[in-house]
Parts: sequence; C-alpha cells; structure tokens
Amino acid sequence: MQKNDDRIYFSVIVPVYNVKKYLRQCVKSIAEQGNMIGTYEILLVDDGSCDGSGKVCDELQEKYPVIRVLHQKNAGLGAARNTGIRAAKGEYLLFVDADDFIGKGSLCTVFQQMKNHKADLYFLKSYKYYKRGKRSAVNEEQLGNVNYLKKKECMQLFAGLSRYPGAAWDKLVRRDFIEKYHLYFEENVLSEDLLWVLKCLLFAESYYYIETDYYYYRQGRSGSITDSWDGKRVDDLLHAIRQGIILAKSPAGRYFQKEIYSMMAYEAEVALLFSGMLPGTERKYFLGKTREVLWLLKYRNVRRTQWIRFFIRCMGTERASVLLKYLYFIKKRCYGER
Repeated sequence: MQKNDDRIYFSVIVPVYNVKKYLRQCVKSIAEQGNMIGTYEILLVDDGSCDGSGKVCDELQEKYPVIRVLHQKNAGLGAARNTGIRAAKGEYLLFVDADDFIGKGSLCTVFQQMKNHKADLYFLKSYKYYKRGKRSAVNEEQLGNVNYLKKKECMQLFAGLSRYPGAAWDKLVRRDFIEKYHLYFEENVLSEDLLWVLKCLLFAESYYYIETDYYYYRQGRSGSITDSWDGKRVDDLLHAIRQGIILAKSPAGRYFQKEIYSMMAYEAEVALLFSGMLPGTERKYFLGKTREVLWLLKYRNVRRTQWIRFFIRCMGTERASVLLKYLYFIKKRCYGER
C-alpha cells in the first residue's frame, strides 16, 4: 500500500513504562504491517522507564523509520498518552499499550475502512489474550450495529451492552475531533480510559465498527495495573464514575442521561468487585464509598446486574462484593490464568 500523497493518516501512540519484556513484540506487530510506508507513524512515549525500556525504544527507532521516540519523566499513563496526542501528526489516533500487540495485517484493513467510511469514532475488534495463546472476544457482536444506527440508537446500544466499552486501545478517533472538544486523558489517576471514552461516545456524531482481528489485550501479566488490587484503584474508579454522573447532568449529557447512567452502572459493579478484593478494614471503608454510586444499578437491566442487585438485597453489600470476587477468580481459572 504505497503512499501517494504527503498525508500521515494515523498516529499510533504507545506509552512505555517498564515493559522491556514485551516491548519488542508490541512494536514489531505495529511496524511490520506490510507495505504501508508513509501512511502512519508510531510514537513511543517513554514515561521515565527504569528497566531499560527507554533504551529499547531508541534501538527500535533506529530499526524502524516510522518510529519517533519521546522521553519524559514518569507522569503516568494518561500523561504519556497526552504527550503522544500533542506530538501526533496523523489525522487519526490509535492507542496501543506496550505490553499488548496487534494482529498481522490489521492496520491495512483499518486504513482502508477508515478511508472508505468516515466517522468521528471507530470501534476495532479486540481480544483478551491469555497464556498458551487462548483468546476471547472483548467486543460484543451487536457493537457492529453502530454502522446502521442513528446517534440516540447508538447510545442506547452502548448502554445495553453487557460490558461498557471503556478502553482506549480498541478505538480509532479523529485528531481534530479530540482537539475540538479538548478530549485529553485525565492525569495522575487510574481508570483514565473510562471518562475519556464516555466523552468520545457523547460528543461523536458518527461511529463505525471495523471488522478485523486488531487488538490483543494481554491477560495475567505480573505487575500490570489491571492485575493490581489496592485502595487507589477503587478510589480512582469511583472518581471516574462520579465524573460520569456530572457529565450526565451537564447540558451536553442530559439527552442521554439514562444511557450514561447505565454505562456508569457497569463501572459501579466493577467498583463493588474491586472493593471485595481488599482486606477487611480497607474493604469496609471503600464499600462505604462504593455504596454511594450503587443507585446507578437501577438504570441497568442486563442479567448480570439483576443478579448483583439480588445478591445485595439478600446478602448485603459486603458479602455480595466477596461473592463477586470468588466468581471472578473462578472465571480466571477457567481460562488458565491462575
């Protein structure tokens, strides 16, 4: 796919922090996508790594001309992504976490679909990637219906999914759309994807789903944020939920208030699960804070939420949270993660 003009169509932003073990596989998966010379760039944002990842970034820049490396003091994932956004030259933005990877040839499909179907926000097919090569789909099949629905219907679709589609790494978004609405990631917090995606869903006027095996989200990596359980993770998640509630009450969000509440209800369920992961005294403290957002569950009608409401009603919040924890680990064992 030879470039025939001077345009960089998309920038792939890869925040890098202490992921030396996985970094080469990640970058290779992006840089070796076939003959797409000049159509895209890769921005490796070294966020103050102290395991040699920054040096690997520089070596990869020498190997692949498509790469630009940006070094900065450690400031967190949100700040690293924002650095990439501000430095990007592409018309569209993609985000890839450095311990994950993308499918062979998938960027070619994304590139063609992006050119043929204009949208503010694209959804890309993604998988959870387990040890020994197992995988399971992250996206639900009905997400493809956004290609045929109007805005209100799309928001109702997002609200009715069994999982809130709150990850940045399986989205493709127009850079001028990001700049117009100032849609940068909140910094110094975890769960920064949650509110960013919600704002993208709310402000986008058009969506499109691209059917290609694009993203592989690595599961069970020791030291990963999603494999860590502490009070800050719960606190930051609750902060994001509260910001989502504020957005639902704003002039821009009122027309979609019920849909936003439903999406935030999914995250309230996650906060209940995370609280159940904590030790006794800490669990009681964060469950007290989590109870403040559990009213959102009444806006969500998927079967899992109905069961959680039943557990809370019959067992109380604390026992329900512990039960969710056990069910979570049983599911992980079924996929061979534990």
